Amino acid sequence: MVVGGFGPWAKVFGLLAVSGTDGGDGWIVIVAAVIGAVSLFFWLRRSRRWLILAVIAGAAAFAAALYDRIDLARATVGGVDVSPLVSPGWGIYASMVGSASLAVAAVVGWLVTAKPPVATPTA
Repeated sequence: MVVGGFGPWAKVFGLLAVSGTDGGDGWIVIVAAVIGAVSLFFWLRRSRRWLILAVIAGAAAFAAALYDRIDLARATVGGVDVSPLVSPGWGIYASMVGSASLAVAAVVGWLVTAKPPVATPTA
């Protein structure tokens, strides 16, 4: 997520790369990655409720990257469609994959660490 946040999110004319941090949404992904890492650290210390924060961080970062990816397809300057001149960079895809992975890993972690129901003895 961090590498994708700093990586190129768009290329103009195939020459000029625009970083995720240039537009600001890359910072959302980077901060969400840090929050996710801290959440996973506390989960490893057996505090399962921290996984909820990791899911939220992953989902928020994914939403920010997905919004920008969709926005690239509708790029306009002064009312003129420039979307054929703008292509997505690898950083936006890395951010989306990393963010989705964080959210999925947190959900799986929640399910795996769920406490089994206590069986009641029958007489």
